[in-house]
Amino acid sequence: MADFLTAVSTKKVNTPKPILQEINSLSIQDAVRIDSASSALEALKSQPSQETVTNALKYMTSDGFSLLLPEPLNVSIAHQLVNDTIPHYWKTLRGSSQQKIFAKILRNPIGIGHIITRLRSLIADCRQKKAPGEGRDTFEHIDDLIDLLDKVIQGNDTSRLVLQDVQAYGKNAMQKKLIWREYLGQTASGRLISIVAEAEDVLKAQQTSRKACWIADGSAFAEWLGHNIAALASVKDMTEEHMSAVVDLCSKALTLGYTGG
Repeated sequence: MADFLTAVSTKKVNTPKPILQEINSLSIQDAVRIDSASSALEALKSQPSQETVTNALKYMTSDGFSLLLPEPLNVSIAHQLVNDTIPHYWKTLRGSSQQKIFAKILRNPIGIGHIITRLRSLIADCRQKKAPGEGRDTFEHIDDLIDLLDKVIQGNDTSRLVLQDVQAYGKNAMQKKLIWREYLGQTASGRLISIVAEAEDVLKAQQTSRKACWIADGSAFAEWLGHNIAALASVKDMTEEHMSAVVDLCSKALTLGYTGG
């Protein structure tokens, strides 16, 4: 399972201009028609206009589409979103409904796995010696990814919604079980707490007054997990598959080592 959702690659984001200036300087183009996962990926790769990004997001939230399955095209789309689209567009969408759309698309083990991988890469980059001001963009990208991760997992129904997608899109019982266990490994094992805590330590070295994200707080995270277990266990007319998923989540959560408030 260690390599189940390994990202395609990682790269540093070099931004020669401030992000907002770069977005404003993109050539105006007609919105690209997007009618498949492949066309969505190609559109996102081609320095798209905001309208094209919006069209890609609309397609990726349409019925029948999900990044849930660990297939090459889904992995490539998640990689593109996390490593390139988010760094260039996230701040321009501050407070808009499109941030929630990005979060919904990445609310699965593929998306969460790429966020974790990207955070690790950026944290390692920040810890290398740099000239004053040289790492500014890297710190901003870490901040954006923490904000994104917050929106991806926040809410009492997150685990129920992930399991709902697992049951809807998984091709067979074994694949469903593997995907669900990967999600549990990310959320209920402490992996998210650990990586976000590391990221917060890096940011606090630059911003002494920064308020840490709740994901880095073990007690707050355990409380979130408890609410998610309650929401998952309260579903009426559970199937045997659903009951097994609840048991797996409870068993994993007991190893977390924190107690909720």
